[in-house]
Amino acid sequence: MSIDSRLFTLEQLVHQDDAAWCFNVPIYQRLYVWGDDQIKTLLTDMANAFDRGEDQFFLGGALLVEKTSEQDRLKGLRRFDLIDGQQRFTTLWMLSTVAIWNQVMGDFSRVVLKDSVVPRLHFSIREQVNTFLASMMPGKSGVSPEIPDTQSMREAQQLMASFKQTYKRADGKPVDDEYLKELASFVYRKVSLVLTQVPEGMDLNKLFEVINNRGIQLQHHEILKARLLRDIPAESRSRYAALWNACADMSGFVERNLCQDTQLEAHRLGDLYSKGQLLHAVAVHGLLSRRAEAAQAESAERLTLENIVNGVDSEFDNGYATIAADEGEAPWARSIIGFPLFLLHVLRIWLKEQGQPDLPRVLDRHLLTLFEAHLLQPAEPAQRTARAQGFIDLLWRMRVLWDEYVIKWVDQGDDEVHQICHTSISANDDKRYINRSRDNDLKQGMSLLQSMLYHSQEITTHYWLTPFL
Repeated sequence: MSIDSRLFTLEQLVHQDDAAWCFNVPIYQRLYVWGDDQIKTLLTDMANAFDRGEDQFFLGGALLVEKTSEQDRLKGLRRFDLIDGQQRFTTLWMLSTVAIWNQVMGDFSRVVLKDSVVPRLHFSIREQVNTFLASMMPGKSGVSPEIPDTQSMREAQQLMASFKQTYKRADGKPVDDEYLKELASFVYRKVSLVLTQVPEGMDLNKLFEVINNRGIQLQHHEILKARLLRDIPAESRSRYAALWNACADMSGFVERNLCQDTQLEAHRLGDLYSKGQLLHAVAVHGLLSRRAEAAQAESAERLTLENIVNGVDSEFDNGYATIAADEGEAPWARSIIGFPLFLLHVLRIWLKEQGQPDLPRVLDRHLLTLFEAHLLQPAEPAQRTARAQGFIDLLWRMRVLWDEYVIKWVDQGDDEVHQICHTSISANDDKRYINRSRDNDLKQGMSLLQSMLYHSQEITTHYWLTPFL
């Protein structure tokens, strides 16, 4: 499998002969998180290099995997996933959308198709972020709904726009519009990145671990998440991603994770639990769908000051504050296993329900290999969709059972003990909420039995968990 590394300026990226190049941030990557210091440092370093009259400014590298589809080819596009380097790349993209800079670097911000102009940068399944990116395109207002996912980007753009006022040239000359245009030309034509393209079949986790000197490892379960969500239709993908994310954080309780990730009201899940429906993923999907519809309606119809003064409420008000109230507290319960091992036990249950043979072994470092052999085999699109959706729905059901019936390490002051966290419901203003207790007088017998199994079984497998769940 060949690896191709080449040096590119932004101008060279724009003027590729074979097709227009687009870049995608995969779902397992973080959102844009650079802060003021990182952005100021980058802008200042590039400006200093320009002031010194340097012929080239080397910005580092980015790791790519080509994901061009047949539909992309028909449009004259080549699409690449940004496996590493997306923070720098996104910073340059945003810089190309800022006033004055855009006059010189604008071609880097966009791809012109026959019937439309689209951003050169895209984020997988984060449609609100993509709406924000699209609002920066020519002819757009530059105004989009303010959501938490775009907050860092908005702050970055404001900082870039104010660079004219904050940067001080060494020669004391003014930083005026003409200077910014010349600086933008330097960034567009002289700032270079090494783009390394690797084959799609390569072990990205191992490669990322080897080349990334920051020591940030791409987790196998994040790649697995991407593989499964890719087979789920776009209109459903965000819901399934939310369920996966809630299950993946094994340090918290699943209903709190889901509320914090989606801003779903806590009492909605409390209602489901009271009815015995929290286990049923289809009921949770219904809540998430209605929450998404309400969010769209809220962004479409802003409240007036008069509405606010008169206390106009929406269907999905309050509740989120309840779930977030103890967000700052140190966690008092932690899982006895990690998420990769939990995934393998869920896979064993999925295979049992499908009437298929059990895994030959449970080994979390072989997570992707085991899933590829038993769940991700080639199949028709409809079958792959049903398989991915069914597994994530099962994952949710098992995680709800896990939090209610499986021991955790629970902080009891001076000691940390094995304990099942008692689940109950409390009512407030006719709304029901899920409560978790660390009262060690409850379910002692079951806790002791599981603790015996935990200490007597191999810690890297815990085969007893599959039949118990």
